[in-house]
Amino acid sequence: MLFAFLGLTDLTALSLSDEVAESYWGTQTPVRLVFLFALTGYAYTFKEDGMFARKGAAYVHNVGDDLKNSMVFTWGFLELVAWFWVRTGCY
Repeated sequence: MLFAFLGLTDLTALSLSDEVAESYWGTQTPVRLVFLFALTGYAYTFKEDGMFARKGAAYVHNVGDDLKNSMVFTWGFLELVAWFWVRTGCY
């Protein structure tokens, strides 16, 4: 549902005038870059064999455990690269 909502808001931004669209994307890109960098970093460092993974203790399921997998990392990394290209103008 969240991805559908974000996709619809991005599609509505296409119908805006150029000045408003530049303002919209100028604020969206840095926010998305920070979010994706945090998500990708979390998925990488707290994965099962990661740098900050819990070791030895009995396993207790925490809220963010579903985010620590290769699928989330790959999606976050590819989105991060794409939004970085948008921000730097290398498209």
